[in-house]
Amino acid sequence: MTTEAPPSVRTLTLNTTLAMVGATMATLVLHELSHAIAAIAQGSPARLFPFASVALRERPVPEQIVEMMTGPVFSLVLGVVLIAVLRPGPRPGFGHLWLSWLGFTSAMEGIGYLILTPLGVGDTGMSAELSGLPPALGWVAAALSIGGMVLLARAYGRRIARFVPHGDSPRLRGLSFYPWMIGTVVVVALTLLCSRCPWTSWGRCSTTCARPRRQMAGRRGEPAAVIGRRA
Repeated sequence: MTTEAPPSVRTLTLNTTLAMVGATMATLVLHELSHAIAAIAQGSPARLFPFASVALRERPVPEQIVEMMTGPVFSLVLGVVLIAVLRPGPRPGFGHLWLSWLGFTSAMEGIGYLILTPLGVGDTGMSAELSGLPPALGWVAAALSIGGMVLLARAYGRRIARFVPHGDSPRLRGLSFYPWMIGTVVVVALTLLCSRCPWTSWGRCSTTCARPRRQMAGRRGEPAAVIGRRA
């Protein structure tokens, strides 16, 4: 009886990198889609772009806060649910890899926004400013964000370690380190491409969305037009 040979490090790296890039882009689009849905649910038309959601009318501050916070909360909930539900088999297929990355990148997206809270940028930072959150609580949120990201990284490492024999460092790197580094470069390149090409929806809205988010929100108490812009 013959046993199937394990995939090579190159194959693992390629498949996992594709899964990571696809899941990361899906995470960004779903995050912005949740902003748009929150705006529409509150009676404001919204337009979805690759990395931003634009509300098409001015809204009161409470509605702005709901719209901005919907993104991080949705990403966090989606990530936690996927991480909790997925049960890895003896060898992960591409679909499982993609869903795993979607879970961890979504959770990281939600938790990562908290680190921006005391800086006044991003969904959480602007929401904190508009709601008058004490600065001390913003730094508490940032500390919780750092702790949460460390725990997520450890959880991902433990899950990935199940798929390779103990001590097989090359294949472990092929499922984690190499895809993360290569995939990050690819995602950044795709983001820059979308932001600079006039034939993309994002390029066509650059005159509106490229302005600083703080400026779009205006002074506290004034309505804002742009939600969900990448910080």
